[in-house]
Amino acid sequence: MFPNKITIKLSNYATHTYIEKDGTIKDSSYKTKGYFKRDGAVQDDSYRTKGYVDSSGTIKDSSYRTIGYFKDGTIKDSSYKTIGYIKGGTIQNGSYKTVGYADGLSPNDERFIAAYILIFEPDLLGK
Repeated sequence: MFPNKITIKLSNYATHTYIEKDGTIKDSSYKTKGYFKRDGAVQDDSYRTKGYVDSSGTIKDSSYRTIGYFKDGTIKDSSYKTIGYIKGGTIQNGSYKTVGYADGLSPNDERFIAAYILIFEPDLLGK
């Protein structure tokens, strides 16, 4: 699913989340939180679908309601308001304040990090 294991760290460099190469999402104590599936589904630890992300960067909740977008490093909410950025592994809120880092991230995987944030951790961006 991913070429590398991705480690999401907070701005103080404390490890927050791991995303394994196979798409398994784990918290800092390695407890499974969810899964990214090849079809774009995002599931919780009980395999219930929590949302979706497609190749265009559109992010939807489990009811297929659009909750955000990711394109060219910018995260937008459903009203197209910019709420964050992911560039070069740095995660910033809408005010360009660094809120975290994604080590091991390839540019093609940034939309999955945006989906993770909007679906599992919307407070990370101060939303």
